[in-house]
Amino acid sequence: MRNKEKQCRVCGNLFIPHPQTSKIQKTCFQENCRKAWQRRKYLRWIKQNQDYSKKRRSKINAWARAYPNYWQDYRQNNPDYVLRDNKRRARALRRSRRSAKQTAWQRATVEKLRAVQALLPSGCSAKQTAWDPRVDSLLDFLLSRETALLSAKQTVLALGMPLGP
Repeated sequence: MRNKEKQCRVCGNLFIPHPQTSKIQKTCFQENCRKAWQRRKYLRWIKQNQDYSKKRRSKINAWARAYPNYWQDYRQNNPDYVLRDNKRRARALRRSRRSAKQTAWQRATVEKLRAVQALLPSGCSAKQTAWDPRVDSLLDFLLSRETALLSAKQTVLALGMPLGP
């Protein structure tokens, strides 16, 4: 028996649903459609259960008051967990430091490129300048590439622009 075609509730295209889930499948197999449908379901659930996080937070706080030393005891009784957690924390710390170093290197690169760009002759006619226009376009490309890797705030700082109004 062949499944009937259904219309995707996100993109509107016709698709043949999976045989085992044909009664409940709402979207085609495209990842964008599935993610969009999940997002809609999540937002609908949040709208219907607006006080969920408040209730959950109060339950968690009550549990934490009832068991104040839970994590200390758990870490004492589970040394393998302590090792795994310490390794995880060390990796996270290295990752954050590496990110900071990369940002510093990128900022230094942008500053050096700006300094080279400042050396470009300005106000000269095309015949008077000995500067190759390819070098100028290369500098523009390198600057755009380096500043694209930075966040918006880092770009502003690297370019020497003031923060805020």
